[in-house]
Amino acid sequence: MTTGSGASSREAVVRLRGVTKRYGAATAPAAVDNLDLDVYRAEVFALLGPNGAGKTTTVEMCEGFLRPDSGSIEILGLDPASDNARLRERIGVMLQGGGGYPAARAGEMLNLVAAYAANPLDPQWLLDTLGLADAARTTYRRLSGGQQQRLALACAVVGRPEL
Repeated sequence: MTTGSGASSREAVVRLRGVTKRYGAATAPAAVDNLDLDVYRAEVFALLGPNGAGKTTTVEMCEGFLRPDSGSIEILGLDPASDNARLRERIGVMLQGGGGYPAARAGEMLNLVAAYAANPLDPQWLLDTLGLADAARTTYRRLSGGQQQRLALACAVVGRPEL
């Protein structure tokens, strides 16, 4: 089976092999220990686990914010540490805490993020679709928690990311 682009739908877009990350002494337990992971194109994937299991560390290594102590990471065929600039324009990230500037208005934030994308989705369409049209002129700090999360989602997808 192939997608419209001719690529296999079973193509791994995220591939981790033997990834280990430690904090502190080399003898301390690893935050991530010898992780092998594949996430395939068109797959919905969830990384679940208790506090301290290494979920955030794994995602931060995949984004290129942290380097693994050992192993390899490939995201959309790129090394997130050395090819970060090329990778960043191809992925959308929704931060756990929202990441919004408290005094910025919701619509302004989304328009700003859209301005950095080569072919963004229409910000007004996203506001309408995500039920944020009435909150477009509301500052981030005055949005409800759910509205902040929906705005973070809009910011993550406005640039039409591959991943």
